[in-house]
Amino acid sequence: MHALEIDNEIAFQFTYFVTEMKAFRAMDRTDINRVAQNVILPLFKEVYGYSQLRNLDVGADGNFPGIDLADDEARVAIQVTSTPGLDKVKHTLEQFLKDRPEFQPPLAKRYDRLIIYILTEKQKTYSQESIDSLLNNGFPFVASEHVWDYTNLLADIQGLGLEKKEAVLAILKGQLGHTLSRLAVTGLIKVPVGLQTGYFVGREDFLAQVHGALAGGGVAQRIVILTGMGGIGKTQAALGYVLQYQGDYARVLWSSAESEAGFLDSLKSLAHALLPATQRVEGTDEVRAALARWMDDEANTDWLLVVDGADFQAGWTPARLKVLLPATKQGRLLVTSQYQDFSAFLNAKVLPLEALFPETAVAFVLRFARRESAPEAERAAAKEITGMLGGLPIALEQAAAYVRTTGLPFVAYRDLLRQHGLRMLPADFDTATDYRHTVQTVCRLAFEAVRDRSPAAWALLELVAFLSAESNCLQPITMLVVPPHGPLSGSLGAAQDPAWIISESMRLVGTLHNYSLLTADHEKATIRVHRVVQLATRDALTADERRARLGAWCSVLGFFLKGQNNSAHWAFIESWFAHARSVAEAVVTEGVAGEAAATFLEQISGYLEKRAQYHEARVFAARAVQIWESASSGGGLEHSLGYVRSLIGLAVSQEHIGEGDLAIAALDRSIDILRSNHPEELSVLAAALWNLAAVYLRRGEFARAEALLAQVLDDSRLRSAADRGTVSGALTGKAQIASKRQDYETAVTLTREAAAELAAGPTPDGFRLANAYNSLGVMLAKLGRLDEAQANYERALDLFRELLPDSHPLIANLENNLGFLYFRRGVYGKALTLIFNSIPRLAQGLGDQHPTTLQAMRNYNGCVDELKKHNIAVVHQSEIDSGQYQKEIDGNTIGIIVITPVPAKDQGDSP
Repeated sequence: MHALEIDNEIAFQFTYFVTEMKAFRAMDRTDINRVAQNVILPLFKEVYGYSQLRNLDVGADGNFPGIDLADDEARVAIQVTSTPGLDKVKHTLEQFLKDRPEFQPPLAKRYDRLIIYILTEKQKTYSQESIDSLLNNGFPFVASEHVWDYTNLLADIQGLGLEKKEAVLAILKGQLGHTLSRLAVTGLIKVPVGLQTGYFVGREDFLAQVHGALAGGGVAQRIVILTGMGGIGKTQAALGYVLQYQGDYARVLWSSAESEAGFLDSLKSLAHALLPATQRVEGTDEVRAALARWMDDEANTDWLLVVDGADFQAGWTPARLKVLLPATKQGRLLVTSQYQDFSAFLNAKVLPLEALFPETAVAFVLRFARRESAPEAERAAAKEITGMLGGLPIALEQAAAYVRTTGLPFVAYRDLLRQHGLRMLPADFDTATDYRHTVQTVCRLAFEAVRDRSPAAWALLELVAFLSAESNCLQPITMLVVPPHGPLSGSLGAAQDPAWIISESMRLVGTLHNYSLLTADHEKATIRVHRVVQLATRDALTADERRARLGAWCSVLGFFLKGQNNSAHWAFIESWFAHARSVAEAVVTEGVAGEAAATFLEQISGYLEKRAQYHEARVFAARAVQIWESASSGGGLEHSLGYVRSLIGLAVSQEHIGEGDLAIAALDRSIDILRSNHPEELSVLAAALWNLAAVYLRRGEFARAEALLAQVLDDSRLRSAADRGTVSGALTGKAQIASKRQDYETAVTLTREAAAELAAGPTPDGFRLANAYNSLGVMLAKLGRLDEAQANYERALDLFRELLPDSHPLIANLENNLGFLYFRRGVYGKALTLIFNSIPRLAQGLGDQHPTTLQAMRNYNGCVDELKKHNIAVVHQSEIDSGQYQKEIDGNTIGIIVITPVPAKDQGDSP
């Protein structure tokens, strides 16, 4: 079983790697080949023992013709490419066989074997006859033996021993998901030409107004906020400003701010690009602090930071944005947002963006449609169209794209608008009730054209309509082809080769891009959809059609969310989770039913629960349970294993938000159903028993908890069927009970056993392992073995910081534990700083009355009181800065401990 789990994990990693390769290949991202060499090189070293294998593209030797990697000792050369065709194979051979004076001896004499490794998928066959005509018996190359792809690697990996397989898996996990992500930096250090500003016209006076507000000296940072309705052109105005005035700035930095997580990711990307050393730093706070220092450096005063798309929602507010921005009085800040209230930015200049003036609107439409030299009648029709559309840029872009793509005259397009009953927009269209109708009309003309030309492209748009408008849609689109029956399989042809399907998907993206229904940027490998287009697409569907499309996405994303059970997959899932959550929210809103929807919502809940978003997790878990209950209103619910899993998931989230009684009721019901109707599902039963024991442990009802834990650990059938996480959790729970009885030696033994259980797995779950190390640290600290305790705390903290945001309560709890240990060792300043700063994060994540939060408060107050007994005062840095700390000092004070606050994000401050 051990080896099988590793094999599955390796195949899992390769699947995603190949899928991304296909996507980049379809978008002509040939630079991916060079990056991917850093993945292939260590794999070949490990699998085939090519210990001297090196990358020929680096170093003094320069770029070798026809090959990328080579091992001179093994006399093997390797070409790495994403192009699978025969022409590429022949070209590689031609370069390899050529006798070049600068490469002596010739490559064909230097190496005995040439392997051409295809990053996507090789062809089923290659013409050996055509290849032999090149070889002329001069070099042994057989396509069936020497053209490889991932299937060759997988087959050879299967034959390796267990230790080798573990090493291969470590390489894959260490490289994939990190190497590729560097190609998609969200921050622009130098704004590239080719973004969608080529059609930007007019608004020169407005841009000059923006520049005037940003220019000028003074100590205070200059801040300008562009506001306006969706589709008015805020992002385009910001890009237009950057392109026109970038010469006035030493650095132009671009960030996205549709969500708090997205903004923090943008800041990290900026820091990594500006300060390469930060790529080796794990914590978000450290990276953000490094960026803040760079921005505050007197040598870096002439920078502009654009914060685009700050369209706030629950929990994400202007006040929160202000907290997260690097604290500096230097530089310039340009924000775009639909939001109106920016009172949190007291000194900011808020500039509303209005619709285009008639002359500017006509120029925009003509340029976008590539009809600048249109005759007078056409120009007059274009002017009528711009009036009908109220100068709204997104509607004008749709209209111009339609005319450009179909070749239709403006006169005919104007008549189409009239036929569809389009009402002219009034001047005050910001509050007009027919604003949405107008955009829908323009979009629907494009929809009809797309449906007629390419039903498959329309099917793709129907699915994209439910993704996150704030995030790059490339990855979820490429994920359509991985499951054998993806939602586009019927449109694209289920029997077609997957490589063809991914290429065809990108062609469909191109079709939608031509009509301005999607924005595809090949240079940045991004695909985006405007929220206004999404709304129009959803409105074009019936309620049944919307539910059907969402059901298709539930199946696809649910397939990939299975990986959430192991934290090793979280980095991959996090990269597209915004889309999954967007789909889940639509599933709830639209009332989608069925097993796939219930399972998907349960998975979404489980992932949110691991990210400490407990209230949100409960919403999705409760809806999953409702779906099962509605589906079984006629009876038979007790026979549904899916219902039981959803009940357990709901109980976990209920317990975290303080609904312990409800959690117990849900778990009791799930256990009853399992024992009555699913006696063979022992692993699920073990998980339910352990979760119920955990609830009783937190309530202090140790006798009940102990009885449940005994069922899991003492019943050989249950224990052998349970997964490692359940067994480890049960052992840790038993250790907690031993600790309460002050039997610390037994507690340490049990906790070590719990950690060993997890570490023995083929792919240890870092999340659960960190919890085990934390528990072990607690037990060791109670025994007074502080060195061992500190070592385990630090191991746990390192693992948590790799997987979780710095604001996560588990990190805060661990820092509280570590702080209390430092206090016992006499390191008072560091101790109190850690404990004090952990409290607000625990309160935010768990609640201010949660036992863990209350324990941290007791730790802090106890430490302060203990120091006072020894005439040592505790003051905060803010009190020192304001000169108010003297109130803590008296004639008996012999020392001062200063508490330094962490950045406000980590304190969990409310806006």
